[in-house]
Amino acid sequence: MTTLAKFAIAVLMALFLSSCVFDMNFGEGKRGNGDVVKDDRQVTQDFTIISASEGLDVYVTQGDDFEIMVEADENIIDLIGTDIKNGKLRIHAIENIGRATKMVYVTLPTITELSASSGSDLVTKNMIRADKISLGASSGAGMKIELVAEDVDADSSSGA
Repeated sequence: MTTLAKFAIAVLMALFLSSCVFDMNFGEGKRGNGDVVKDDRQVTQDFTIISASEGLDVYVTQGDDFEIMVEADENIIDLIGTDIKNGKLRIHAIENIGRATKMVYVTLPTITELSASSGSDLVTKNMIRADKISLGASSGAGMKIELVAEDVDADSSSGA
C-alpha cells in the first residue's frame, strides 16, 4: 500500500473516530425562571391565518375581536414573536427556548388557515366555523381542532 493511501485512510479514520466525540447539541435553549407573566400583544392589522412553530403551545378562539396574549416565564416572554404580515399571524421563538412555560392565546373572528410545525401544538378552544379552511401540521407538531366547515384541506407530514 502506498504512503498516500495509508495517509488518506489514517485521516478518514481519525475523522470518523473523532466524530463520535463531537457533540452537535446546540444547547437546551434558554430555561424559564418559573415566574409566569402575561403580555397582551398589540394587533397591528387584521389576520385570518395563524402559523405556530418552534415548540410553542397556541390556543385559538373564534370570537368577535382580535386579541393576542402571551403567557410565559418572565425571562423568556420577549423571545416569543407574534408578527402579523399580509393577513398572517406568525407565532415563533426568536431564540431557542428550552424548558419553560410558553403559551399564546389568540382570538380572531374569521379563520382561513391554521398551521403548526416544529413541535408546536395548536388547539382550538371553541368550535371553529368556516366556509373554507386549510389545516397543516409538520415536523412533530400537533393539532386538536373542533371544526364545522364546507371545504377542508388538511395536510400532515414528518411525524405530525
